[in-house]
Amino acid sequence: MNKIRLSLLTVVLLLVSSTNIFAQTRRITGRVTVETTGEPVPAATVNVVGTTFGAVTGGDGRFTLSAPDGPATIRVRRIGYSPRTLAVGAGAADVNVAMKRDVLELDKQVITGTATTVASVNAANAVAVVSGAQVNRAPAQTIDNALQGKIAGAVITTNGGAPGGGTQIQIRGVSTVNAGFSPLYVIDGVIVNNLAIPNGLNTLTQAARSSVGTNSVSNQDQQVNRIADINPNDIESIQVLKGPSASSIYGSQGTNGVIIINTKQGRVGKPVLEFTQRAGTYVLANKLGPFRCFASADEVAQSFGAASPLVAAYNASDKKCHDFEEEMYGNSSLSYQTVASLRGATESGTNYFISGLAQRDNGLALNDQYRKQSLRINVGQKFGDRLNVKANTELVHSLTERGISGNDNTGITPYDAFAQTPSFVDFTRQSDGTYLKNPQTSVLNSNPLQNQDRIKTPENVYRLIGGLNGIYSLLATENQTLDLNLGGGIDAYNDNSRIISPADIYVEQSNGNPGTLVNNNGNVLSAGMGGSLQHRLISNAFTATTSGGFRQGRRQSDLINNIGRGVFPGVTAVSAAVQTFVVEQQDIVKDFSLFLQEEFLTLNERLLLTGGVNFERTSNNGDPSKFYNYPKYSASYRLPEIIPSVSDFKIRLAYGKAGNQPTAGKFTFLTTLFDEGRTGLRASTVKGLSSIKPETATELEGGFDLTGFNGRMRLSATQYRKQIDDLLLQASIAPSTGFSTQWINGGQIVNKGTEIELGLTPIQNK
Repeated sequence: MNKIRLSLLTVVLLLVSSTNIFAQTRRITGRVTVETTGEPVPAATVNVVGTTFGAVTGGDGRFTLSAPDGPATIRVRRIGYSPRTLAVGAGAADVNVAMKRDVLELDKQVITGTATTVASVNAANAVAVVSGAQVNRAPAQTIDNALQGKIAGAVITTNGGAPGGGTQIQIRGVSTVNAGFSPLYVIDGVIVNNLAIPNGLNTLTQAARSSVGTNSVSNQDQQVNRIADINPNDIESIQVLKGPSASSIYGSQGTNGVIIINTKQGRVGKPVLEFTQRAGTYVLANKLGPFRCFASADEVAQSFGAASPLVAAYNASDKKCHDFEEEMYGNSSLSYQTVASLRGATESGTNYFISGLAQRDNGLALNDQYRKQSLRINVGQKFGDRLNVKANTELVHSLTERGISGNDNTGITPYDAFAQTPSFVDFTRQSDGTYLKNPQTSVLNSNPLQNQDRIKTPENVYRLIGGLNGIYSLLATENQTLDLNLGGGIDAYNDNSRIISPADIYVEQSNGNPGTLVNNNGNVLSAGMGGSLQHRLISNAFTATTSGGFRQGRRQSDLINNIGRGVFPGVTAVSAAVQTFVVEQQDIVKDFSLFLQEEFLTLNERLLLTGGVNFERTSNNGDPSKFYNYPKYSASYRLPEIIPSVSDFKIRLAYGKAGNQPTAGKFTFLTTLFDEGRTGLRASTVKGLSSIKPETATELEGGFDLTGFNGRMRLSATQYRKQIDDLLLQASIAPSTGFSTQWINGGQIVNKGTEIELGLTPIQNK
């Protein structure tokens, strides 16, 4: 046994000591430029094919690298340009490379594992890649709004037209009934939280009732999803792993897809300072037009009766036909976005990207607005030839005021009021600052313009996202590398939202205790760390990449909802209310996973084979110590040029599993009851299941990618079948048990679909 240990130690020492042992080498220098203009191409990667030798071009487009003695082949890549491969003779020491612009950005690196990527021309999955230029081509309030129409297989919807977010992304159809449906978001390797916290608007709209009546928050509160906090201008690229065959590396969080966001990093060359100022206004694009206009008092009397107070209101009105939509949504105040960034690198190996944002978007309605300020600092530092460390940090503040819209059971939302009110009724603010009362109070005791002016709905969010990652080269020879990757990150934010509805407005007069206050405070923390080893073996015949590692995560939240009813106008403290109601939700989830993956690229880089598995356990499962496995297998093959005008034709097939963590069902909870301001508890009528487990999605996808006409056309087609088993459901049980329903794993959903993408550059000139 001692001899075996000694032998293993000897092998390790030999591997480490061989780091700088190379075959006989020579130096190659050169310059990379744009083919049409001759300008330098900075930050292009230059590699010697079949070896680990490589370099990055500087600001002047120049590079220097080592290469084996004898003839060599170099490959040059840069996002936005078509890759070039050149043969360098044994006696050549200097080369010039001219690159063509790639308008469709066909050459990209696609995520295949926690620490691995592959060129998009070899990818075996239909992974959507959106560049930062595409995201910011047209200014958008939030990232998810900017992704509209750019991802095949994704349905992006909003819960209203108010500014500041509130967007849902659904990838490849419905994947669950009661578990989470949002895709997983990863920013610079840090898993971030996209929790949408209700703001308590349900206390006014009564859109959804629960066991505590209207004194509760609801998923119909038009909440803002938190990915809206990220500054779109900081994005370098976005990759969307659409289904389990690609997202299985994220285990029980990958069923609904994974959106991976990479922010900008520093680049070699001279510092670049950029400043952008955008300004404009929003206008009402479509409207229904004036509602229920009347030509005379007789028409009013015929419709509502001669004794109706509406007859007198018609005769007293100065304007017989108000345009309610224009009066409510006619705000055209200036909106703006100010962006500044500094990007560069130093000769000592430090690269940096610093950016700042100040944004204000005015809603069309009075007092609707979205404000955001952010500061991002990304820094990278090389320590010798072995260690590379990167730190990414973003600090964000946002203020959202969205007013009242959406579902409603009290007639408080504008279009409910418009539909029930003749257009001669004056809702506008009078010269003395007051608002007229709706003359038909028996039908509607609400003035929508007064509500919009007097009811305040501010939501303040302060957020910090930070990550630290280090890569240490354990082994680097001509044909092998072994890298150790360690990293971690944190996403922490405080969300404070308030509803202030004064007692003296008309809509509050129907309440037993007029005057409503809501004060919500949410503290959310997501933290994680992970490590991996990646070994690459490169030869003229194949490239084999082996990776394995671990990931550990923790998510916790504490949401407190305070409601007060019966307060004097001007009072904003819930403690001063006649009745108070408090609800608190606490949650904590711990995850741990192990993963292993092998990639094999061969046949002149035409055939890619991938296999991997992720083992994961989580505290949300009934048995928190049990590991569930999520495997994946894929293959792609690039056919030789057999079709005229087609430069690349690839067929692909992928299979994989991913999970969806149970968000409920493990425990039987107590339910909070309110009775005349007093709080009580009772057992829930829903029984938990101690053996609850994740929903499991199994996906098979296949398709082809075609590139033709010298890179000016790309066609991609994908067919997929996704089956979700062990759905999280509630089933009825015998009342004698003391419960009405119980959580179970049961049922199945099957999604089938076809995705087709076509990219064209019909006109291209110098």
